[in-house]
Amino acid sequence: MNKLHLFTKKNVCLLFIFTLLFTSFGTVTAPKAEAAITASGYVYYTSDNDLFRIKTDGTGAALIMEDFDVPGTALNRGGKYLYYLSYNGSTTLLRLPIDGTATEDEIFHNDVLHYSIVNGTLYYMTSAGKIYSVSANAAAVSEAKQIADKADTDFEEFKIIDGKIYYNTVRNGRSTWVASKAVTGAGQVQYIAAGAIEQDHHIQTTANSVNIIVNTKPEEQFYSLDCVVLYSVPKKGGAAKALNLNAPIDANAAYSGRWATNTYYLFNKDIRLDSEGHFNYNTGKGYLLNTSGKTFSLHSTGVYGVANVGTDKMAFIDSANKGYVATIKNNKVISKKNLNISKLYSVYNIMWGGKIASTIFFGDNASYLLKSDLSVQKIPGLNGDFMRINDDMDGIYYINDDSKDTGYGQLFHLSSDGKTATMLSEQTISRVLLVAKQ
Repeated sequence: MNKLHLFTKKNVCLLFIFTLLFTSFGTVTAPKAEAAITASGYVYYTSDNDLFRIKTDGTGAALIMEDFDVPGTALNRGGKYLYYLSYNGSTTLLRLPIDGTATEDEIFHNDVLHYSIVNGTLYYMTSAGKIYSVSANAAAVSEAKQIADKADTDFEEFKIIDGKIYYNTVRNGRSTWVASKAVTGAGQVQYIAAGAIEQDHHIQTTANSVNIIVNTKPEEQFYSLDCVVLYSVPKKGGAAKALNLNAPIDANAAYSGRWATNTYYLFNKDIRLDSEGHFNYNTGKGYLLNTSGKTFSLHSTGVYGVANVGTDKMAFIDSANKGYVATIKNNKVISKKNLNISKLYSVYNIMWGGKIASTIFFGDNASYLLKSDLSVQKIPGLNGDFMRINDDMDGIYYINDDSKDTGYGQLFHLSSDGKTATMLSEQTISRVLLVAKQ
């Protein structure tokens, strides 16, 4: 039985989960001085330790606060405020107004284990196992309403989907269960499965269902067990269904993987940990679990990045940091194409209009657009470490990392189809923190 380090198990780096509807792509153009996008929202960024925002068309740059202490977690926009935790692991939720009137942030609540902002409403869990909702524009936390109790504070992750909250609760005073309830607090708790959601990105949706990766033995934190089961719950209500109950996945295998656009869950069978407790992808073999509960082999070595390509293909990165595209038919890989790109660390889809517009590989030395003929093209200046994306907004907002370009260190936008890069500001940028709607 594999020893499983708690840190490794709970902190797999899963930055983005997207889906893909593949279209044809043109050549990536050189950066332009003129903005060519609409002002659908704002980009929040720092420059010389000051916090700014600028419209997504490159106009209206404004100072929000001087000498801003960059938070340990990403900013979240809620109404007229920015919310954040000052460092990873903090339970003090801070906020500041976006109108530039603040000289320092304020403490909104000092007992927050986990929080989320959806459609202008702030949801948060406290150390007492209670979950609350409150308008993000609330004058004070005293306006909050309790919507659930008996939440399991050892597994504080939750997610809001279509008017329901999916979270972990303590049932009968002793065992952990995945549950759901209306975000209004009305009605009864629906108990979905014995076990726990350990990361909110383990919850994904299709048109009609919510699919949840559940650890059925969450009390075991030292050994890796065959205990991870995929459950499907109808969005409109109804009983949950365990899709691979007779073939649960080893915890190490499951947590070394990720969702691929709501249709497949990647896991690495037989993966081991190295001497520092990190996943050694050279020891694993990449497999896919589909939303019908079927599993099949993807690659002969470990795989740590996947993204859908159309309805029958999967882009992925193997343990040697090389990029491939596999063609899938009847739950079987029938062919693979080596893309001849290496030193990669992530691949994911860029969304626009609820559909997938492009697939991009990110590497140590370059980023690449996957074209419709399954060739790749380098994207100048795009570095995955210096960007932000919002699924509801067009494209990628990033700091130009091309030292040979006159726009080096400045804010750029790449259209969601990967065709056009546009310079938004001549100001030198330190970090892009958030992209949010108006």
